[in-house]
Amino acid sequence: MLAFNLSSELTLTNVLKILELGRIPLFRGERKAAPLILAGGPLTLNPLPFQEFFDLIFIGEGEEFIKKTSEIFPSLKAASKENILSELSKLSGTFLPGGKKEIKKQSVDLDRWLYPKRRLVPLVDVSHNRLSIEVMRGCAGRCRFCQSKLYYFPCRFRKKENILALIEENLKKTGFEEVALGGLNVTLHPEIEELVSELVGRFKKKRIALSLPSLSPSKSNLEIVKKLLDLKRISLTFAPESALPSFRGSLGKDFNEEEFLSALPEFRNLGFREMKLYFMIGIPGSGFEEAEEIVKMVKRWQRETGISFNLTVSLFVPKPHTGWEREAFQGRDIIHAKTGFLRDRFKRRANVTSFGSSYLEAVLARGDEKLSEVIHRAYRNGALMDQWGEHFNWQAWEKAFQEEGIDPDSYAYRKYGETESLPWEFIKI
Repeated sequence: MLAFNLSSELTLTNVLKILELGRIPLFRGERKAAPLILAGGPLTLNPLPFQEFFDLIFIGEGEEFIKKTSEIFPSLKAASKENILSELSKLSGTFLPGGKKEIKKQSVDLDRWLYPKRRLVPLVDVSHNRLSIEVMRGCAGRCRFCQSKLYYFPCRFRKKENILALIEENLKKTGFEEVALGGLNVTLHPEIEELVSELVGRFKKKRIALSLPSLSPSKSNLEIVKKLLDLKRISLTFAPESALPSFRGSLGKDFNEEEFLSALPEFRNLGFREMKLYFMIGIPGSGFEEAEEIVKMVKRWQRETGISFNLTVSLFVPKPHTGWEREAFQGRDIIHAKTGFLRDRFKRRANVTSFGSSYLEAVLARGDEKLSEVIHRAYRNGALMDQWGEHFNWQAWEKAFQEEGIDPDSYAYRKYGETESLPWEFIKI
């Protein structure tokens, strides 16, 4: 049994590469004696575009499924592939490709599923060479565009005493010198201030660093930052998403500009001269003013605070089951105008997502059964590692769509009516 965690549409051809390197037939219909190929992860909220590559797809958080599968699979080893799949498909949250039976996304009790106490420790330096502990799952924010919030719904918080016990046990077994508190928005954890205070007190003499993924600008978070600085130098990242208050409202983004600006001088006094900002463009209903307002806002903040800002600008991609799943991806010309304008105004201080990769992401996210063969053809045409800009090969995908006689615009630019059925609606959140 070989299982893949699918978190990005742009890594689907990588799955085919792994199967081929293992000399495993790529399509489920071609596999007789080969291992069972399973999939899970956020992409399974619409499994149709890649269903032909997998024997079984699990929808939701997999802890319970993995446990039950490991318990019943040994007794099925002598059974036929059809019988094995028939038994596994009885587990809640499983989707047998080829059907559209209603499937309910699964979630688990976070405190019941504690992390492994004996982790694999890398023998070489890796990008995240630290102990990462999930302190919460889901998000209490209201962002309408966020698919992760829905995939990990409902929002759950791990108890402080369990977090501390997990960290203590894992540090003894691994020797890591940094601990990261993981989650979509860890500052919303109701015990975050007490947790950080206790960990800083424990780590200070041991020279162990503590990091959080991102912080919102508020007086309470200012105190958290001061505590973290006792252990190591950190960077700060904020996500306004839009420079237009009305659009932040439609996005469901809780960002208070007045509170943000009032907190910045104190952050600057702590030594922060640079910060990172996340913006999103291509929001439904937006025009060129969206980019112009980002420039005005950031330039004003720089003048008023003396802080330099580095920008990461992504493109809005309508994702299944989000509040904007029926909206269309914004057109090429207006997106190119906005991204070109931002690159010109901010130069090297702006990392702007390319149109091509986001367009393909929108096509695959909103796709149906017809796209499995397109993915296969794109792979044969040389598509691989598409999530990495230097490897993105639109020509391979364009040729694949032409060979299959499919217009990708019909997926990316389609706006669904309020009463129209959606290809992925058989998956229930």
